[in-house]
Amino acid sequence: MGATKKTELLRQLNAERACLDACIHAAYIVASRAWTTAFHNYTTPGTIDICFPDTRAPTDVNRITIPNPSYLIRKYSDDEVLNTDGLNILRLGHRNALSQYFEKIRQYCRTGKSAGMRLRSTGWYDFVRVVRNSFSHDFHLNDRLLATKPIKLRFSDRTVTLNKSHQGKEIDFDILPMRYIVELLDVMREFVEKEL
Repeated sequence: MGATKKTELLRQLNAERACLDACIHAAYIVASRAWTTAFHNYTTPGTIDICFPDTRAPTDVNRITIPNPSYLIRKYSDDEVLNTDGLNILRLGHRNALSQYFEKIRQYCRTGKSAGMRLRSTGWYDFVRVVRNSFSHDFHLNDRLLATKPIKLRFSDRTVTLNKSHQGKEIDFDILPMRYIVELLDVMREFVEKEL
């Protein structure tokens, strides 16, 4: 686990954070409806190129094709649809970031016994593992660990406790607000920087 591998891991974490930031920005753009005026002028399909500066090669561009701009304008004139899609963009971004951080750090720690032990002994490991697993099961908490013991984690303004009463329930933004996921990402990155 040399410096080069650690540097690469940190670069990958930066890329995942940039993807999350892009999802947050995209959700804001969709929700603002500021784009609808420009889209009224489109009569043919268009494309949007999304780049992630400083984290990926210049050739890494995600291209989104918009086959029918007027359809999007009609679709997002409905506040409920706009809200649902905006929240889904945010949920997917947070799900991806937390899952990728966890998997990349765990994979890195598998290369050394002491690193793996340090990872599993962090105050956030079990909490993140349970939350990440719920993200993989349609955001529903289903983990054997919850049946045996409560899992607590302190955030900036409160402690979140997950226990057997949460089994089968959807982990929503009341239980785990998005800002807490961002806090988790910061704590996980700090672990890589200072402990590995």
